[in-house]
Amino acid sequence: MSVHTANISWTNQPHASQEGDYCRNHQLNIDDKQYLGLSAGTDFLGDPDMADPEQLLVGSLASCHMLFFLAIARIKRYPVASYKDTASAYLGKDKTGATAITKVVLRPRVTFVDAEPSVELLERIHHSAHQKCFIANTLKSEVVVEPQ
Repeated sequence: MSVHTANISWTNQPHASQEGDYCRNHQLNIDDKQYLGLSAGTDFLGDPDMADPEQLLVGSLASCHMLFFLAIARIKRYPVASYKDTASAYLGKDKTGATAITKVVLRPRVTFVDAEPSVELLERIHHSAHQKCFIANTLKSEVVVEPQ
C-alpha cells in the first residue's frame, strides 16, 4: 500500500475582525508541488475567501468517486466526454452528539463520447465507483449519489 503526506503550516497572527482572537488561515503543502491557502469555515471565524477543511473533504470524496467512475466506464466501453459534480457536505451532530460531516451528496453530471449506458447500467457504475472509493470507505457519514 502507499503513504500519502500533507504538510500544514500556521503562524500566529491576529484575526482580521475579531479583536483578541487568532487568524485561522494556514497553508497546505503537498510534497512541495502544490500549495493551498486554507482557513476554518466561516461559522468558525475562518476567512470566507479561502477553502476550509470540510470543502477539501467533500472535494476529495467527489474526486475519488469520479476517478473510479471514469475507470469503470472505460472498462465497460463507455468513454466519458465530461464529468461535473456539485457535491455538498452537511455539518451537523452525529449519533453521539459530536459535530461531524453527517451526510455528503454527490451530484455527478456525466456526458459520454458516443453511446450512453442505460439508466440501470449508469446506476451500477456509480454504485461500483462508490464501493471502490477509498475516501468513501473511510467515512462513517452517509454518502448519497444523485446522478443529474
